[in-house]
Amino acid sequence: METLTPPQQFKSTVADLTAVPSRRQFTSLTVSESLRWPPAPEPALAPVARDRIRGWKRTLDWLLIVVALPLWLTLMLLMMGWIKAVSPGPIFYRQERVGFGGKSFRIFKFAA
Repeated sequence: METLTPPQQFKSTVADLTAVPSRRQFTSLTVSESLRWPPAPEPALAPVARDRIRGWKRTLDWLLIVVALPLWLTLMLLMMGWIKAVSPGPIFYRQERVGFGGKSFRIFKFAA
């Protein structure tokens, strides 16, 4: 097998190369890791730890729903009362919109 040599015009050429990490790699780099390229792979979580994290995420989701839903419903009821007080028409109105592929659909909106 013969060894390939670069042409004479490329032997003295200097090139600066910059490697750009992906968005996930870039946002997860720390100062000490940013000096290493390529970054070290992240260790895989054990299945038990992964399930525990999923459980905490689900618990947090439900906790946020339980707290936010009454606040949101109170705000919506106040808006409905205000709209009814200042507007002679209905609280909601229907509007036709064009969606994906030109398919039309109906949307209900506050008449604010």
